[in-house]
Amino acid sequence: EQSDPLAEKALRELLGDETVQRYFETDDVIPRAVATVDALVSQQVPGSMVIVRSPPGEFEATADERPAEVIRNKQGDPIPQYVVDPVNYERYEPYVAMLEAVDPEQAAATFERHYPLLQEAFRQMGYTDADFEDRLTTVIGELLATPELESPPRLIKPEAFYLFADPKLEALSAGQKILLRMGPENAARVKARLQAIRQAL
Repeated sequence: EQSDPLAEKALRELLGDETVQRYFETDDVIPRAVATVDALVSQQVPGSMVIVRSPPGEFEATADERPAEVIRNKQGDPIPQYVVDPVNYERYEPYVAMLEAVDPEQAAATFERHYPLLQEAFRQMGYTDADFEDRLTTVIGELLATPELESPPRLIKPEAFYLFADPKLEALSAGQKILLRMGPENAARVKARLQAIRQAL
């Protein structure tokens, strides 16, 4: 509960003052970091607990007026279909650049130095017999296994939120969906850096 000054200092040493101020929540840093990692392999990441702020701007999708396949709801009515607009990929570029600026060896050393705090936060989430490092490497492995798409993914909007039209994509974890939303080039850069960080760990 008293670790915020220490954790924020570590973030600033790793990423720089301006980056932390712009992109990170600086209260409950350790619990937020652990909860964010843990949630990446679930179906959604609740906004109230994330450590990194969401990209600015609105998600953009282009209506597909003539889809190859009509998708209907339970009442038999056609569900509106869309295609992800590549303009969205630009929203994630600063985050990718931020990740690429992190030195993997320094990140691993920071992780090790603060590991008792991270593990304690993990236990407080209910994982009394689990190891947070195992969880982190599992999450990285799943992100690295995110499928690569040849074209922007198709979407449906049955209610307020967009869903992937392909049930296999919609069934992916929250972290994998984030990689798909940021576009193939950004995703490839993220995977490369995650691979280096996993190796350093």
